[in-house]
Order: sequence, then structure tokens, then C-alpha cells
Amino acid sequence: MRKTVVIDLESVLLDFEALVVAACRAFVSNYGRKLDSAHKPTFLDNSLEKAAAEICSSTLGQVVEGEAVLETVSEYVGSVKPRIGAVSTIQHLRRCGYQVIAKSKINCRWLEVARSVHKEWLPPIQAWSIHDSSPSDLILLEGNPALAKQASEAGYTVVTVRVAGMPEDCYTSCTNFVSSLDTIQWSSFDVPPLVWPTPKSIPLDLATESTAPELVHWESAVRLNSPVRLQGTVVPGYGRGSKMLGVPTANLSMSPEVREKLATVLPGVYFGWGSIGTDSSGVYKMVLSVGWNPFFDNPEKTLEAYLMHEFSDDFHHSHIRLLLLSFLRAEASFASLDHLVEAIHMDTTVSRRLLDETELARFAHDDFFSLNQ
Repeated sequence: MRKTVVIDLESVLLDFEALVVAACRAFVSNYGRKLDSAHKPTFLDNSLEKAAAEICSSTLGQVVEGEAVLETVSEYVGSVKPRIGAVSTIQHLRRCGYQVIAKSKINCRWLEVARSVHKEWLPPIQAWSIHDSSPSDLILLEGNPALAKQASEAGYTVVTVRVAGMPEDCYTSCTNFVSSLDTIQWSSFDVPPLVWPTPKSIPLDLATESTAPELVHWESAVRLNSPVRLQGTVVPGYGRGSKMLGVPTANLSMSPEVREKLATVLPGVYFGWGSIGTDSSGVYKMVLSVGWNPFFDNPEKTLEAYLMHEFSDDFHHSHIRLLLLSFLRAEASFASLDHLVEAIHMDTTVSRRLLDETELARFAHDDFFSLNQ
């Protein structure tokens, strides 16, 4: 009986890709360009630095050093999040008595930061290749289709886990293909089944706290060196917040002043405080998404804020003020709408908790929210 499971760190467990791609998006947007989905295979087949170099170089048509791109996000590495289902999978395999190993091709400071932030659940990390073990000894969870095929041909039992956003036709030659960790039928590999919680219902009830196993490992936020203050008019968005998810969000107009301030803001999820309308006493906890929303692949960069308050009136065309304090995570693609919903629920739960801390709570009284500002 196999008692060891080897899992690829980058493609299955930790979403380093989201931070790399966010760095590339920010880098090329300064040249007026936008990434497309062609970056996915590039990321899987290369180191983080080389992937960043190839993505930006191919988009801009000029040579770009990957180290220079990643250096712009080095301070955000601690915010890298587990992929949805990763923590539950590791916990389940350990309960079943399996030795779990994470294999990785990362060889930089990012790996040490990940070890530190996620030490409570992350398995031991080591370099591993198909020549290091006997095929009869283990199960391999791999997101890179080329490596999955290679290991399968070498006789290993391989579960090929699709990387969110990766075209499924890239996996046509892979065995035991699954769309995400929570769709693995473990009993097929003589492993006790893992029962997953019922997906969140829509519309979401964000007043309740998330109970996802990933939640405690979702709290790694990075405080901004200085708050970012944005204000403008609420404009119509894509209608997904209220209509699809039941989460009423406010989209901030992209005025020249806002665009200038966003030039140094990494695409991702932030939290802080916000107000809408003329009532300066109404300052509420706020979580904000900045970027292109890879799950829906928006054509334009947007700012979508969720203020943690029930508004009785429609706030379209109202004046809005947003004060960003911390970076929670890079914008990311997800395997399903259920996973996106889970992430939004955790974003809100974590933001609400952290904004209760004295150092962040005091900004609810910032002069920025005075009507004469």
C-alpha cells in the first residue's frame, strides 16, 4: 500500500502564480498593455523569474529581466495564499497516516517566506524528480501536464490537478485528470474518501464568518507603507456583485487622479475603510478588488469595493471615499465559481477581523473622510 503522497507546491498547494502574474500585469500596464491567458503554460514550465521574463517580454516585444519584475512585489510574498482545498487535502492525508511531501522548483527567498508563513500546515518541501522514488511507493499530485504525463509514463500513479484558468485541452493526454482538489475521488487510489463541506449558497451572507479550513492561513496580509486614498463617483460595473453573488459592490470611476494613484497599486484584494455619500459619520469597513478579475477576464481595470454595511438606497452616482491600508492577496483565477465565492467569504471575514485591531481601526476617523476634504 502506498503511504507517501508527493504534491507539487506551485501548481497544487500555494498560489505563487497569482503574485507573479499580478506583478506582470502591473508591469506591462505601465506600457499600456494587457496580459492574455497564454501566460499559463509559460508559468508551469519555468522558474518564477523566467516565467515573469517570458510573460513580460512576449507582451511588450522587448527583453525584460524577470528578477526586475519580481523585485517589485518582493514585499508582498508573505501574502501568498493556499489554493482552495489545499489545507483540507493535507490534513486529510495526514489523518489517514500518509507521509506528505511538497516538491518545488523554487530556489529563492520566496520559498523561505512561504515556509515561515504556512509552517502550521505546509508539508516538508524538497526537490524531487521521478528518479528519486519507486513508482510503487507513492501517489503524485501534479498540475503541470507535461510532468504529469512524464511521471505516468514512468509508472507512477498520478492525479493531474488542473491549474485554475489553464485550458482543459492542455490536459487531454493526462491520466486521472481532475478540475480541482475537491473533485479527487480518493477511494479510487485506496485512500479513505474526503467529505467536503456543502458549497456556499448564493446570494452570499457575508455577515457570517467563513469556516473554511484555509481561513486561518488566509490572514497573512501585508500592511502598506502608507495608506492609499481614493475618491470619485460610483459608476455601474459588470453587475456581477449584486446579481450573481448577492454582494452589492461599488465601482469607482477611473478618473485621471485615480489612475495616477493606481500606477503603483498591485492588482489584488485590499482592505481598509470607506464612505459613500454626504454622511461623513458613515465610515465602514471595506474590502476592495483592484484589477482585471482573472476569473471573468475583465477587458478593463476596475476598482470594486464592498462596504460592510447594509445601504437602504442605491449608491450609484454617489461620491465614494476609499482608504486602503493592507494588501490581502493578489488577484487570482479560480477553478470554479464556488471557489471564488469561498475566497470572497474569507477575504471579508479576515478583513473584518483585522480592521478591529487598534492600529487599523483608528483610520476610520481619518481626516480624509471629512466633508471638506
